[in-house]
Amino acid sequence: MANNKFTKKKKLIIISFVVAIIAIMITVNILRDDSDIIYVDTEKVIRRTVIQKVNASGKIQPEVEVKISATSSAIIDSITVVEGEYVKKNQHLISLDRKQLQASVDQSLSAVRSASARVKQDKANKERVELIYEQGLLLTKN
Repeated sequence: MANNKFTKKKKLIIISFVVAIIAIMITVNILRDDSDIIYVDTEKVIRRTVIQKVNASGKIQPEVEVKISATSSAIIDSITVVEGEYVKKNQHLISLDRKQLQASVDQSLSAVRSASARVKQDKANKERVELIYEQGLLLTKN
């Protein structure tokens, strides 16, 4: 019987302790400042398609940027691919207007011929000066 009394006392202490903790929790909840609580809207869970739109300003940059450039400048005559089309390595993309390019080639060839004529003229002048020097008609050789 003494053991039974001790058990009843023990049960009474445990129940009192639990009631005290519950009372403390209720008091803390009542006295707590509710301004820090974040309220969220909730819905019943249902299966549906999620559509998310984002409006943002900024700059989109690719992971790898490829710059396409020609070896010479010219007017584009025709484009053989459309925007967004996949292309292969060494595929023909554009045709350039050959009039400007041909005029540039002709001008360069003319400059080469002119330089060649100057070289020929300078060689002839050198030979003439050397001949005059050898004949003793010229005092110093240039």
